[in-house]
Amino acid sequence: MYNIYFQKVKRTITRKIIRICLTGITTTEDYFARINIILMNASMLASIGGLLINTILFLVFGYYIPGIVNLGCVIFLFLLMRLNMKGKNLQAKVSVNITVNIIILVSCCIFTHNGALNCYFEFMAAVCMYFYTWQERKWGILMVSLSIILFVIESSSLKHYLPSLNLISAGREFNIANNIILCGLVFMLVSQMGVFVLFAEIRENKLNNIKLQLLISQQKLRRQNDDLKEFGAAASHSLQTPIYVAKAFIDRVRMSRQSYPEDETSKEYFDIIDSCLSQTENFISGLLSYYRIIDIQKQTDWVNVNRELNSLRSMLQSKYPHAKITIPEKILTVMTNRILLIMIFQSVMENAFHYNTSPRPSIEIIFMHSRDILSISFKDNGIGIAEAYREKIFKPFFRIEYQVRSGSGLGLAGALKAAEAIGALLYCAESSSSGSIFRLDMPLTNFAQV
Repeated sequence: MYNIYFQKVKRTITRKIIRICLTGITTTEDYFARINIILMNASMLASIGGLLINTILFLVFGYYIPGIVNLGCVIFLFLLMRLNMKGKNLQAKVSVNITVNIIILVSCCIFTHNGALNCYFEFMAAVCMYFYTWQERKWGILMVSLSIILFVIESSSLKHYLPSLNLISAGREFNIANNIILCGLVFMLVSQMGVFVLFAEIRENKLNNIKLQLLISQQKLRRQNDDLKEFGAAASHSLQTPIYVAKAFIDRVRMSRQSYPEDETSKEYFDIIDSCLSQTENFISGLLSYYRIIDIQKQTDWVNVNRELNSLRSMLQSKYPHAKITIPEKILTVMTNRILLIMIFQSVMENAFHYNTSPRPSIEIIFMHSRDILSISFKDNGIGIAEAYREKIFKPFFRIEYQVRSGSGLGLAGALKAAEAIGALLYCAESSSSGSIFRLDMPLTNFAQV
């Protein structure tokens, strides 16, 4: 029966303590700020418990003045706890540290400089090291310094310069008072250690839970990414087959109609179908290239930029016979991923020629470098890009409405993703009705010039 009653009392006290410690956490949404409020409440409860033990023992042994002083400290700590519960955590911490240090110093001056009271300064310095967060470290350093300075004063000959009423004289009374003070101090130390160990464990468990959730989210995201890549690749390949079949049958129908008189309406319809199929084919090709960037291994090697640009020039001039591509004579080599760099160059140059209405489309490639950045610029004589679209053109599937030709909307998006993969920056530096300048900026540490 007594055991049941004891367990009931224990649960009631525990619930009350937890309720007090949790008071004030609704003033903030930040998890660690809430932990600080709970930690401060629990620490103050531990200090109040130690002071109450001191108060009871002082009153029992007839030391009424020290008992009243301790009781006053208990009331003051309750008031500061209310301040902490209102969300003013830092103000409460600083107020507690300063006030307790002052009370200890005044108590030493009133009762005795030779007792165990100076141990409380060490206790306060130790508590301050855990009380303050990294953002509050300046206040923590100040409070620790204050406690250490007062401890040095009370532990050295400097205490003789302070007032001394010596209400507790040497002898049996002095020993009893010291033992009472030490009892309260031991209770505070054990309680505070328990509080800090408990909350350190809570924080560690919370961080472990966050890490576990992050790991689960990463794995889930990786699976979704893999599924999306597989779906994109499978869908692209599946869509290519009916397009090839449709184009083949359209060509056969055209050939079978060659013996008939020319029908302008039929020719127009066939041209529209052929244009739509070509546009879909380009889109699928762009989609495959876009997904390919994600899977490319980020291996780096020395790449001769001039050689790769010359290869691209030969390929593009076979597709655009009237195109002119000017490459600097100075040889440039960079340490980067060769495949990704070629994809960037090809996408930018293809884009420049595809949306160019000039009878003689041209691209001038310029190498520049400053102290920190290597820049490769592509200057074309195309239709230009309005300022409102200079960032949007790098988004997947974005197409400008007034463009003279349609595209997949993935060329520049893929180039930007490839640039990010090699640690570079791709952007439209300038644009007007006479052309645009696209620029690729790379860290200067990644290149060598011969």
